[in-house]
Amino acid sequence: MATQIDPKEIDLQEQMASIRRHMAEIDQRQIETKFEPRKFWLSAVATAAGLLGAGAAIGGVFVNYLGN
Repeated sequence: MATQIDPKEIDLQEQMASIRRHMAEIDQRQIETKFEPRKFWLSAVATAAGLLGAGAAIGGVFVNYLGN
């Protein structure tokens, strides 16, 4: 005689598998976003340095233009 699995048990197993998949996705996203604040600050510092450099270059052009 074949053993029958209760449909509720199958549904419970599917739900548990789904929960495990979601938990694995959450863990992966947490690992991926761990360095996001550092990336933000690095890009902010690089942008500020670029703007300061551009300002110094423009200032140098004006100083040379007005000095002649």
